[in-house]
Amino acid sequence: MVELDMDMSICNYLLIGPTMYFGSGHIDGFNLSGIDLSVRPLEWISAVNLTGCPSNLYDGYICTMGAILGPKVRLHDANLSGADLSGVNLSEALLVRVDLSDANLADANLEGAFLADANLEGAFWTNTTCPDGTNSDDNENSCEDNL
Repeated sequence: MVELDMDMSICNYLLIGPTMYFGSGHIDGFNLSGIDLSVRPLEWISAVNLTGCPSNLYDGYICTMGAILGPKVRLHDANLSGADLSGVNLSEALLVRVDLSDANLADANLEGAFLADANLEGAFWTNTTCPDGTNSDDNENSCEDNL
């Protein structure tokens, strides 16, 4: 008999809880409302188009506009247009076809992030750490040439 942690939830036939290790897991489109994901880093997770955000996340991760963001996350085809991502840590994240148009990236950390086909039109860069490790303030307030 298997004993389950009482903080675990079944979501789309997947057992999810604070002690879960997602590895390279895809939880795109899930409703994570009320679920505690605060015990382990969510590295390499793909969590976009969520219909509900977790109640708690590991330090350094946030859930906004239906996506979990933080170090080493994987985002594909996410719409973060106009999002306030100030101070978010996206170091070593994989961002493919992510719409960051008009997003506030002030004080964000993108060091080591890989951006492919990202829409950066109108993005706001102030004191942003660019993927190549430079600062947006030293690059005419942009990271677009420092990806």
